[in-house]
Amino acid sequence: VHDLAYPALGIGDGVAQTKKHGVALGALRQPFGKNQDPITARIGHTHGDGTVRVDVDWARWTGCASGTEDALDLARRCVQEWKQFFAVHGLNP
Repeated sequence: VHDLAYPALGIGDGVAQTKKHGVALGALRQPFGKNQDPITARIGHTHGDGTVRVDVDWARWTGCASGTEDALDLARRCVQEWKQFFAVHGLNP
């Protein structure tokens, strides 16, 4: 799944790879391999009064892009992008 076509999944993959390897997996390789500019993403901080919210801080390895996402919103967008990916490729989830 290409993270330019499915940006939320790219950030979600960055969270998984960063948790597993400490940095985005592509950043451990020289050259980067399939992903020329992997995303490193971590839990930023939690906040809220009564309802806790969690932020995900992310950045591309080259530093050309970065941001902060609400974790729940990101998860919802990931689900939608997976559904879109399945539909485009004729897969039945």
